[in-house]
Amino acid sequence: MNITFAQMGFLPNVTESSATPNADGYVGTFGGYPYHIHPTETPDSFAALVSAIKDGSAIVAKYLPPAAPSLEKVKADRVAELAAVCQAQIVGGFASSALAIETAYPSLGTDQLNLQSAVQAAAWNAGEAGWTTPLWCAQGGTWAFAEHTAAQVQAVNVDWVAYRRAAQQKYADLIRLVNEAATVEAVNAIFAAT
Repeated sequence: MNITFAQMGFLPNVTESSATPNADGYVGTFGGYPYHIHPTETPDSFAALVSAIKDGSAIVAKYLPPAAPSLEKVKADRVAELAAVCQAQIVGGFASSALAIETAYPSLGTDQLNLQSAVQAAAWNAGEAGWTTPLWCAQGGTWAFAEHTAAQVQAVNVDWVAYRRAAQQKYADLIRLVNEAATVEAVNAIFAAT
């Protein structure tokens, strides 16, 4: 004896889970909880539901695809994503040749404050013979708290400012293009090119 869909405890109202319910199944709620009846994952429930649909004891709502997001929504989402990518690039570290070879420097918020403090100290002590201050940096992947002269600190800062400004300009240009785009497709094409 086969158990009916109603005997399984399901409510008679279900919704197609896609435009192809015979492949993707149906969804509904029971006791406030969502459920999904799928032809291969829950075959007994699916067979009972199909039988209930045929005999009219189950009511099926047609699948309604989600509305496409508006151009304004897509632009806002993409601008937020671009801002996050820019921020990640800025805090991801930068390179400087202030120590005569390419050296990596960290650029998290604390690192930026430390560099700013070192730059101020270097400006105050620029004429003092033998003055140095340590900065975190890596050469060949090996991190060290390496001493820098006032001139080297200033050179690191010049490279940092150039790196940060280039990142900001790149993303400002992309955000301008996104804001000027007239279609969702144009916005997505700009974002895909980044």
